[in-house]
Amino acid sequence: MAQLLNIDVDPRGALAALDRLGAAVERRLLDVARVTGGRVKAEAQRRIARRTGRTAEAITSEDSRDGRGVVVYVKTPSNAWPNVDLALEFGTVKMTPRPFLHASAALEEGPHRRRVEEAIGEAIEEAQ
Repeated sequence: MAQLLNIDVDPRGALAALDRLGAAVERRLLDVARVTGGRVKAEAQRRIARRTGRTAEAITSEDSRDGRGVVVYVKTPSNAWPNVDLALEFGTVKMTPRPFLHASAALEEGPHRRRVEEAIGEAIEEAQ
């Protein structure tokens, strides 16, 4: 199976800022994650191959269980073909891949990094 999603980022600078600024930075970064999650969700909904539109409607963006980030995934409707999202994203033996989720996340990598840098910078300025 293909690797799902891996974005390599050197977090040392961001972690040092978190150590100094604590909860204020975490709140700002969660806001940034919510913006990015919403943008990934919207782009994935635009990109997904459609027959009925149910899978596009099932693309969901919500806070992670630990409350420190956002998860974008497909909440498969009960009346849909099982794993239709995986079949579209990665293909099957009878169908070529039609990626929608990973492509959408990749498009947001640069803008997300810029939003993170801005949020940390604003928090540092505010703390001075």
